Amino acid sequence: MSPRTARFVLVATIAALVAFGALNLQMRTDITRFLPSAEAVELGAISRLLTESELARTLVITVAGETPRSSVAAAAALARELEAHPAVREVRRGLDADLPRQVYELYFPRRHGLLSAEPEREIPELTGDEALAARAERLRAELSLPSSTLRKRVLPEDPLGAFERVLERFRSGAGALRPLDGGLVSEDGFAVLFVRTHEVPFNVSVQAPFLEDLSAAVARISEARGEPLRLERSGVSLFAVAAEEAVRGDVVAIASLSVLGVSALFLVAFGSIGAFGMAMLPGIVGILLAIDVALALRGEIDGLTLAFGTSLIGVAIDYPIHLLLHRGLAHGVDGVTTARRLRPSIGLGAATTMASFLGLGLTDFPGFREIALFSVVGIGGAVIVTLFLMPPLLGTRLVLPPRSAVLAERLGRAVGVLTRHPRALVALPLGALLVAATGMPRLQWNDDLQALTRFDPALRAEDTRVRERVARLESSRVVLALADSEQAALERNDAVYARLRPLLEDGSVEGIQSLHTLLWSEDLQRRNHAVLRSQPDLSDRVERAFTEAGFRAGAFAPFAAALESEPPPPPLARRDLLDSPLGELVEPLFFELGERRAAITYLRGGGDLESVRESMAGLPEVRVFEQRQFINEIYASFRGRTLRQIALGSLLVVAVLALRYRRVRPALAAFLPSVLTAATLLGGFAWFGIEVHLVHVVSLLMVMGMGVDYGIFLVDSADHRPSFEATLLSLAVACGTTSFVFGSLVVSSQEALRAMGMTTGLGVILSFVLAPAVFCVLSPSAEAGEAPSR
Repeated sequence: MSPRTARFVLVATIAALVAFGALNLQMRTDITRFLPSAEAVELGAISRLLTESELARTLVITVAGETPRSSVAAAAALARELEAHPAVREVRRGLDADLPRQVYELYFPRRHGLLSAEPEREIPELTGDEALAARAERLRAELSLPSSTLRKRVLPEDPLGAFERVLERFRSGAGALRPLDGGLVSEDGFAVLFVRTHEVPFNVSVQAPFLEDLSAAVARISEARGEPLRLERSGVSLFAVAAEEAVRGDVVAIASLSVLGVSALFLVAFGSIGAFGMAMLPGIVGILLAIDVALALRGEIDGLTLAFGTSLIGVAIDYPIHLLLHRGLAHGVDGVTTARRLRPSIGLGAATTMASFLGLGLTDFPGFREIALFSVVGIGGAVIVTLFLMPPLLGTRLVLPPRSAVLAERLGRAVGVLTRHPRALVALPLGALLVAATGMPRLQWNDDLQALTRFDPALRAEDTRVRERVARLESSRVVLALADSEQAALERNDAVYARLRPLLEDGSVEGIQSLHTLLWSEDLQRRNHAVLRSQPDLSDRVERAFTEAGFRAGAFAPFAAALESEPPPPPLARRDLLDSPLGELVEPLFFELGERRAAITYLRGGGDLESVRESMAGLPEVRVFEQRQFINEIYASFRGRTLRQIALGSLLVVAVLALRYRRVRPALAAFLPSVLTAATLLGGFAWFGIEVHLVHVVSLLMVMGMGVDYGIFLVDSADHRPSFEATLLSLAVACGTTSFVFGSLVVSSQEALRAMGMTTGLGVILSFVLAPAVFCVLSPSAEAGEAPSR
């Protein structure tokens, strides 16, 4: 292939891959693809719905002026500005003016079906003669109050107070806010706005500008009103934006450090930094190819797969560095000839790396299979570019500075010296084993995802204050009632509420937001009607009790007519509520999961989840769900599964090496550095008290792939001294490049990036040290005290 043809093919390939990806890119992060059981998959789907729910999209804004009334006025001005913002779907600052009428029309005709959550026990108590007489006397006294207008109007049809009970349930779930001048005010004088955005809270590209516009709007209103305004907010989007800003703030430092380091390294080894761009090409093409293959097969790519896959560039860059340095040090040999000679080594290195990732895919988990496919395709694409498209571009004109040859010769001489002292050198791998053996039993795993994220304490404090001010509702702590149909889910939700009532009364649970407040199952509504109608003399006894208390005789004929009407009013249904202003309250309380349904009860405040779990014992398909605990359990499962799949991948690597070399020593020389590096890192973390989590494990997978490559390149070039020296230099440059690219992550403020940087940076350095040491100990020439031959 001519250089012009190779250049055309490379440019055309990149253009085609970019075009296909740009036209078809659909990314979605779906944790359920990594879950171990059908139940976990269902809970994972619920977890995702909770994250994307209307409640999660809601930003709670509180504004305080000099007085509660000025707070409400300022909030009203802010609401008018926000309603015109393109990111905002809805702003709620007070009660819907039409809500009382809607509530009356929905609930009053169906009031008898909503009288009691325990009709068989409670209705006989409510309708006993003594209870009716006591209620009549109490109502007689209360009706003289000015606040009893509504009660006077509905009393003839509702002497039992069924509608009054509905309204009381509404009030119990309303939180600590009170209406004022058309707005809502907290006890400490903050006016409250509930703002729902079109986008999910994790869409930072939309949420960050919106939050900036919000602050600017408050500043303008404060200046226009001539009074200081205090703004405090609570919402998932605040933390998502804060995390993105923290990472963005790290980017400058990380990029500067890595670019300076890699540039200096390439200047030393190649005499220019242009070679760095060429070395990056195969990895970039490999990642683009892997993205397009995933899109072609599934129509979308998982965000976790993409995040993991982009790290492959740290592995793939080793192959072009190896080619470039071998070509540059082989005077008079063109790139195609050099690539042909290196093809077995680079091909084997890629094969073992792909085998290790293939081990990750030998599972029933679709998420792991996608990561494995992405990795295999990405590495394969990088190798094809390295071995077939890059060589014609190199020709015979790649000239390295003289210092590169000097460095290569000195490295070769140093290894030659080590080879003559294998018994002394064995102390190095033995020391690594000792660190691993003594440290790993003490290794501490941390599967708490929050350990990877650190937020400004002031932001957390602000969020807590707003939650306490409004309702302290936790979208991450819920009780789920699952079933195969809507009515079955509602029936289980009724049972959940009955179990929670004692906990609410004794303070074990601070409060709840439950669908039960708005809607009961048809079965429970019919049971209420049945119990009421099982007392044929009820209307007569009501008439007698209220007449004796001083009410006009015959005043309760409408109650008797309603009680005896045939058929009774149809039960209240979820669709009735969704078609009303109450629909926005119902949406986050009921999820549809394919053929399954889930009714949701949100728990308010801290509270003891264990007492809630105990109270739900025996209820079928009812789960007490804490999102943080669930995600941490997934995280732990993912970490354990990754470790097992790494072990399986290592076995596949051993098999590939055994087939290639058919001898124990070279196979071990190629494989042992990766295992020793991983074990030493884990042991070292334990010795220094560093807790290990999933990011460390994933980083180990990359490190082990590079460690095997280092071993293979040494073994395959041992029979030719110039090639061996070029290999040592290429390993040094590859090690330095990876150390700078990943090691610079240790300056990040984010624990996840620091963990990846520390693991990968230390890992490649250990691999660079251990690979020659193991090679020298196991090399056949070590027994004769000889260096690799010329």
